Amino acid sequence: MIRRLAYWPEAFDAALTGLAPNLICNYAFELASLFNHFYSTCPILKGP
Repeated sequence: MIRRLAYWPEAFDAALTGLAPNLICNYAFELASLFNHFYSTCPILKGP
């Protein structure tokens, strides 16, 4: 997940130069998917 966060400047620049805001949406979706997978394997908060 941290590796994917490092690609934010490249994703933003690509969206800006290509006038393609969907690239930011794709990046955010991939990041959310990675976080979901991380949280499901390493839950931070657990119920009682």
